[in-house]
Amino acid sequence: MKRFLTTLVTILCLASVSSAVASVAKKTYSGSYKGQPCTVKVTWYNWEGLGPIAGVLQVSSGGMLTFSGSNSEPGVIELTVAGESFRLVRRDAGKGAAWMGPRFSFSEAPAATPTPSPSPSPVAEEVLIPEEQMPPPRMVDETYTGTWRGQQFTGQIRWAPADDPRLVRRGRGTITTPSGEKFSVEATQSSADAAEFSINPDTSGETYKATKTTRDGIQSWESSSLTLTQTK
Repeated sequence: MKRFLTTLVTILCLASVSSAVASVAKKTYSGSYKGQPCTVKVTWYNWEGLGPIAGVLQVSSGGMLTFSGSNSEPGVIELTVAGESFRLVRRDAGKGAAWMGPRFSFSEAPAATPTPSPSPSPVAEEVLIPEEQMPPPRMVDETYTGTWRGQQFTGQIRWAPADDPRLVRRGRGTITTPSGEKFSVEATQSSADAAEFSINPDTSGETYKATKTTRDGIQSWESSSLTLTQTK
């Protein structure tokens, strides 16, 4: 009997340790899937570390899709939704975290109080996030005035979250001179205060490394040969 009790206690202790190491957590997020706002419910099978995940996303139009994947490395999750692969990178978002990708992203947000339903169903159990708590759109369009090697221009750049954890976002757009000549612009923002711009065609082939400045509440990207000042 004593040996039996000792074995039982050992098994219970091992089960407790195993549960602590691979604790399961279920979280609800708000996000965007291919440009549509969505609610994302994720089951993390190892909340304390790396491991498999699965869940369901419900877009604003009412459609629902399941997904599965894994937290394959710190700060990265790889998912498959409807046979399509997505790679999301973790970013800090206020008091929570955001998982960002070019076509699918979601972030932590306070959940709305669910409305009781007389006939509960898997769909009814999904917690919807109030519109005012939804994250900003994945794409951001910004307009600029500026100078390039002494020549004035107006410009437009569309910014999107970068798929590289070392970068903040990437941008593409055009600048237009007073004569109507257009040039394409590609931008990479590496930190809150640093970005690089390339212009095509540009005979110099230069990459313009700019620093963010703020004057009278207006933000600009400035380098020795290129300045872009955001317009309101």
